[in-house]
Amino acid sequence: MDEISSSIFKRTIFKRFQMEKSLSTTKFSWVYQGKNVLKNIPVVLKIEKDGKYNLLESEAYILTIVKGLGIPK
Repeated sequence: MDEISSSIFKRTIFKRFQMEKSLSTTKFSWVYQGKNVLKNIPVVLKIEKDGKYNLLESEAYILTIVKGLGIPK
């Protein structure tokens, strides 16, 4: 499956995030513009494609280590 169905747009994920627009597709993930519906603020959502690597977990770990060094929340 190369793209997530367009029916997912305007759907709420975890009762908190709403996907609004596709920004990019890579070999490993999809990136979407969205909104935190609880705080009404814009967010970027990254969804990892199925595979043998868990890149998002590693990415999240690295970002928590370098936060405050010009890296957004």
